[in-house]
Amino acid sequence: MSELPTGWTTVRAREVCEAIPNGSTPKPDAMSTAGEVPFIKVYNLTFDGSLDFTKNPTFISRETHDIGLKRSRSRPGDVLMNIVGPPLGKVSIIPGTYPEWNFNQAIVAFHVRSDVIENRFLANYLIHASASWAAKFSKATVGQHNLAVSDCREIELPLPPINEQRRIVAKLEALQARSRRARAALDAVPPLLEKLRQSILAAAFRGDLTKDWRAKNKNVEPAEKLLARIRVERRKKWEEAELAKMTAKGKVPKDDGWKAKYKEPEPVDTAGLPELPVGWCAVELDEVVWRLTNGYVGPTRDIYVAEGVPYLLSKHVKKNVLRFDDETYISHAFNEKNRKSILRAGDVLLVQTGHVGESAVVPVEHAGHNCHAMIVISPVESVLDGRYLSLFFSAPLTQRSFGLIEKGMTLRHLNCHDVIHLRTLVPPVEEQHVIVARVEARLANLAAMASGLSRQRGSIASLERALLAKAFRGELVPQDPNDEPAQVTLAQPKPEGRPKAKARR
Repeated sequence: MSELPTGWTTVRAREVCEAIPNGSTPKPDAMSTAGEVPFIKVYNLTFDGSLDFTKNPTFISRETHDIGLKRSRSRPGDVLMNIVGPPLGKVSIIPGTYPEWNFNQAIVAFHVRSDVIENRFLANYLIHASASWAAKFSKATVGQHNLAVSDCREIELPLPPINEQRRIVAKLEALQARSRRARAALDAVPPLLEKLRQSILAAAFRGDLTKDWRAKNKNVEPAEKLLARIRVERRKKWEEAELAKMTAKGKVPKDDGWKAKYKEPEPVDTAGLPELPVGWCAVELDEVVWRLTNGYVGPTRDIYVAEGVPYLLSKHVKKNVLRFDDETYISHAFNEKNRKSILRAGDVLLVQTGHVGESAVVPVEHAGHNCHAMIVISPVESVLDGRYLSLFFSAPLTQRSFGLIEKGMTLRHLNCHDVIHLRTLVPPVEEQHVIVARVEARLANLAAMASGLSRQRGSIASLERALLAKAFRGELVPQDPNDEPAQVTLAQPKPEGRPKAKARR
């Protein structure tokens, strides 16, 4: 520890506390949602010194508190810290809501000597120094980090005069209150940005964003005419394929009666859809894509390899962007075995399981790769822009449609059969390009704002850390030469400790 200001000294936690016990846990049948004594668990502790007992509050009886768990009896003002993690370093001061409290074995309590140290000073120091003492003392086991109670007693801390501690705490709390207000203001912005994002998408697929563009471009070929040509082309290809099948079997048709088997697309039910702008039409997705399939959905534990074909997972798709972190690969043989879901540039990936409805366009660098638990959609490029389709999947109207067709209670998922019949709004291709450009520009602005918010949150966290560091170097408030030095206060006899509660039978 660096050189301390005049009147300060260095102490161990055990020197400024009456006791530092860890908690106990009663039998499950001794705990309830109502009782006489509140029982604190790790999830009730926070990282800012407060105690959140509104989260799954648990109680024990007076008899269990006085007899079964008398070692961990605690009172308002005691400082609690978790000794099992991760994360370690959650610190809370017991409030005065109840006269007595108890806590479990994953927590240690600092029963401070109020004549020597302010409990709020100790709590702030534990929060400030948690990273250093956790690294020094914690012992890792499977999935956990643990601190021994004996090590907690040996935590070293600077001790200013008691009056200076009070000034430090008052200054810290005033500054921390400002930080909390700033953080609360920042935290209110992301939900507003998400609402704005949804408003932009909703406006785009009502035609509002391109209303001015349509007024200036009235001679653009409407989507219905383009679809009519696509339908003629599809029927022609179907007839060629059917004729080839019959010829291969030696069944040459005598007339055109077999052509009547072709099923024309059914008109789409437009109930619930917004009034479509001039030139737009509504079709089933099947009409405007030439491939809709899904990636492999079986067990994955044995299919991964260290190097091979990049394998895209649903976690790589978020808010119309595909981000592959170069960590998941399959063998070339497995890729060939699942050829139906080999990706092409311009394909649209739709998350099928979990966060259903997230989508992104496959960029050129991922052509030839494969995917897991995602629906692969190849749009007919002459009538449907893949970027437009990906944004359309994110629109509130489409998300509501996904909510109606998704299956599963615990793990939601989409079926290809249902998605192929999804009602899809199709503007003229030129207008699709304009919609994509305008929506992406607006969403890029929102992303920049979100990034700025994240930086500001980081700045607040850095400022708070700097304030604590300054406080425990003695630089936050001025020293008063009239204050009794901490060494003198510490050398005085300990006052009589807290009265012990009588055991009850």
